[in-house]
Amino acid sequence: MKKVAYAGGSAVLLAAIAAFVLLTTGANGATPPVPPAISSGTHVPWNALGTSDQAMLTRLGATGQITEVGSVDGTSFYAVDGSDGGHCYAFGRSGGGL
Repeated sequence: MKKVAYAGGSAVLLAAIAAFVLLTTGANGATPPVPPAISSGTHVPWNALGTSDQAMLTRLGATGQITEVGSVDGTSFYAVDGSDGGHCYAFGRSGGGL
Protein backbone atom coordinates (compact mmCIF):
# COMPACT_ATOMS: atom_id res chain seq x y z
CA MET A 1 0.00 0.00 0.00
CA LYS A 2 2.78 2.47 0.82
CA LYS A 3 4.34 2.07 -2.63
CA VAL A 4 1.05 2.91 -4.34
CA ALA A 5 0.53 6.01 -2.17
CA TYR A 6 4.15 7.09 -2.71
CA ALA A 7 3.95 6.55 -6.47
CA GLY A 8 0.72 8.56 -6.64
CA GLY A 9 2.29 11.36 -4.58
CA SER A 10 5.31 11.42 -6.88
CA ALA A 11 3.08 11.73 -9.94
CA VAL A 12 1.19 14.66 -8.39
CA LEU A 13 4.45 16.36 -7.40
CA LEU A 14 5.91 15.94 -10.91
CA ALA A 15 2.71 17.26 -12.48
CA ALA A 16 2.81 20.31 -10.19
CA ILE A 17 6.45 21.00 -11.06
CA ALA A 18 5.77 20.62 -14.79
CA ALA A 19 2.80 23.01 -14.58
CA PHE A 20 4.91 25.55 -12.69
CA VAL A 21 7.71 25.38 -15.25
CA LEU A 22 5.31 25.76 -18.19
CA LEU A 23 3.48 28.67 -16.58
CA THR A 24 6.63 30.58 -15.62
CA THR A 25 8.84 29.94 -18.64
CA GLY A 26 6.38 29.27 -21.43
CA ALA A 27 5.97 26.16 -23.51
CA ASN A 28 9.10 24.59 -24.92
CA GLY A 29 9.79 25.91 -28.40
CA ALA A 30 7.81 29.14 -27.90
CA THR A 31 9.13 32.09 -29.84
CA PRO A 32 10.38 34.90 -27.58
CA PRO A 33 9.26 38.44 -28.40
CA VAL A 34 11.38 40.41 -30.84
CA PRO A 35 13.67 42.91 -29.04
CA PRO A 36 13.27 46.57 -29.93
CA ALA A 37 15.42 47.88 -32.75
CA ILE A 38 18.35 50.03 -31.66
CA SER A 39 19.87 52.11 -34.42
CA SER A 40 23.33 53.56 -34.71
CA GLY A 41 21.60 56.89 -34.32
CA THR A 42 19.60 59.47 -36.14
CA HIS A 43 20.70 63.10 -35.78
CA VAL A 44 18.05 65.35 -34.23
CA PRO A 45 18.49 69.09 -34.86
CA TRP A 46 18.27 71.41 -31.83
CA ASN A 47 15.42 73.38 -33.40
CA ALA A 48 13.33 70.18 -33.42
CA LEU A 49 13.11 70.51 -29.62
CA GLY A 50 10.88 72.93 -27.79
CA THR A 51 12.41 75.89 -25.97
CA SER A 52 11.81 74.30 -22.54
CA ASP A 53 13.63 71.11 -23.61
CA GLN A 54 16.53 73.16 -25.01
CA ALA A 55 16.75 75.15 -21.76
CA MET A 56 16.72 71.97 -19.66
CA LEU A 57 19.53 70.37 -21.69
CA THR A 58 21.56 73.59 -21.52
CA ARG A 59 21.21 73.72 -17.71
CA LEU A 60 22.47 70.12 -17.57
CA GLY A 61 25.45 70.93 -19.80
CA ALA A 62 24.16 68.71 -22.60
CA THR A 63 24.74 71.16 -25.40
CA GLY A 64 26.15 68.96 -28.17
CA GLN A 65 24.70 66.77 -30.85
CA ILE A 66 21.41 65.00 -30.12
CA THR A 67 21.05 61.46 -31.44
CA GLU A 68 17.91 59.35 -31.35
CA VAL A 69 19.17 55.82 -30.67
CA GLY A 70 15.85 53.99 -30.81
CA SER A 71 12.16 53.99 -30.03
CA VAL A 72 9.73 51.54 -28.49
CA ASP A 73 5.95 51.85 -28.27
CA GLY A 74 5.87 55.60 -28.81
CA THR A 75 8.87 56.41 -26.59
CA SER A 76 12.13 57.59 -28.15
CA PHE A 77 15.55 57.30 -26.51
CA TYR A 78 18.26 59.91 -27.05
CA ALA A 79 21.98 60.42 -26.40
CA VAL A 80 23.16 64.02 -26.10
CA ASP A 81 26.81 65.04 -26.18
CA GLY A 82 27.77 67.05 -23.11
CA SER A 83 29.94 70.15 -22.99
CA ASP A 84 32.45 68.22 -20.85
CA GLY A 85 32.85 65.42 -23.43
CA GLY A 86 30.43 63.09 -21.60
CA HIS A 87 26.97 61.99 -22.62
CA CYS A 88 23.51 62.65 -21.29
CA TYR A 89 20.67 60.21 -21.97
CA ALA A 90 17.04 61.22 -22.25
CA PHE A 91 13.74 59.80 -23.35
CA GLY A 92 10.42 61.25 -24.43
CA ARG A 93 7.41 60.54 -26.54
CA SER A 94 8.22 59.92 -30.18
CA GLY A 95 7.68 62.93 -32.35
CA GLY A 96 8.22 65.55 -29.68
CA GLY A 97 9.32 66.42 -26.20
CA LEU A 98 11.86 65.01 -23.79
